[in-house]
Amino acid sequence: MRQPWASLISSGHKGIELRSRATQYRGAVVIVSGVNLWRGQHSHPVGPTGVTICTVELVDCRPVRSSDAASACLEPPAEYEWAWVLENPMPIKPVPFSGKLGLWRPNGHEMELITRALPSLLADQRTRTQHTACPGL
Repeated sequence: MRQPWASLISSGHKGIELRSRATQYRGAVVIVSGVNLWRGQHSHPVGPTGVTICTVELVDCRPVRSSDAASACLEPPAEYEWAWVLENPMPIKPVPFSGKLGLWRPNGHEMELITRALPSLLADQRTRTQHTACPGL
């Protein structure tokens, strides 16, 4: 996932990820920041790239609503028809990682890298993060 979106999800500011495709998957997801930044205009701080950022639960996938802009941290572009609803972001240790597009299952080596990041959940994140308004919207 490109920055700044990965860090906004980790911080609890972004609770909806806009996508062009639906998914049937529900459950835990590890957010990995892409090496490339999002090219659109935004005023959000850009976090680290090419590393694990957080875990999050994908709890729903539904058609985009005009009211999703604040939780998605941007006005929904026409090509994004689906809202992936995310909850309970938990920041993890940034471990260098090469991600892939879309949802995918990690292989043995990738799982090893992810496992290294998990024990370092931030102490102040013991209670689940609630999504708050996206800064700048």
